[in-house]
Amino acid sequence: IRLFIALSKSGLLSLSSISQLLKAILKHGINLMTLLEFASNKYGEKVVLVDDSDELTYSELLKDSMQLARVLNDQYDVKPKQKIGILCRNHASLVKAIFALSRLGVNIYLINAEIGKVQLQQLVDKHQFDLFIYDDYFTSFVKESDIKQSFSIFELTGMLHSTTAKRPLQRTSTSNIILLTSGTTGTPKEVIHKPSLFNYLNPFIGMVQRLKLIQYNSGYIATPLYHGYGIAILFLFTVLGKKVVLSERFEVKNACELIQKHQVEIVTVVPLMIHKMLKENAADLSSLRCIASGGAVLSPNLVEEVQGTLGDVLYNLYG
Repeated sequence: IRLFIALSKSGLLSLSSISQLLKAILKHGINLMTLLEFASNKYGEKVVLVDDSDELTYSELLKDSMQLARVLNDQYDVKPKQKIGILCRNHASLVKAIFALSRLGVNIYLINAEIGKVQLQQLVDKHQFDLFIYDDYFTSFVKESDIKQSFSIFELTGMLHSTTAKRPLQRTSTSNIILLTSGTTGTPKEVIHKPSLFNYLNPFIGMVQRLKLIQYNSGYIATPLYHGYGIAILFLFTVLGKKVVLSERFEVKNACELIQKHQVEIVTVVPLMIHKMLKENAADLSSLRCIASGGAVLSPNLVEEVQGTLGDVLYNLYG
């Protein structure tokens, strides 16, 4: 009851929203595509995603993600429970792949983009991925590893508008996202996240209320999507109807320019990122209303620097 009251007060729960959510569940099952279908019905032609080369509305992201799921199902025989590794930097094609693979009920392994060749081979040997998806930056890494079946993410997404899938998709409800630790103490270890309304509803409500996220329209995810922090913020922004800005790599000058260009109001960072941006060009950050810092210790000196320059906009996240 408390959760329903909190959702109602947040403006996230209404009879029409419940109806849309139930329709999405009946169509897809309980997976991330359900979330995207719900958001697409709610926000339609609103821009959801901007990366270094593309801009997508909610309806376009849903359409492309569903088509990619059909291509993977039809052309590459991707089935529920299979292990799919993804080694990509932040871009729209990665987002499409995550939604598509979740729709197919597979186990999605998001691999640290800073991984070395030796560690990558160790992961491949351990998990024996049924399919491995990578972006062009990692082509040499992947070609030198003993992987059964691998494809460039851009090769796959390039097939979206030229392939007609033949097999219908079945509803699925068992997709897992497996995040991998950095491996600083040895081989990267798995951290399994199973989509669950009850597991994530309390922190979801807490984030929305404490960071006042409903008030804002655009967010820049500067942190990597293969990290729990980045992927969680992506899903949170999607269901709230925010415009999400991504860039393949964090480069401080480019980050400042993106915030200024898109008049970003929310940014997710680790403390070193915001420190570097303040030193680079604090004027470009004037649109920020919420800086969500996580992933490392936030020093008192940096807190004072942010408050003195941008005002009371800094939030320290943990967990």
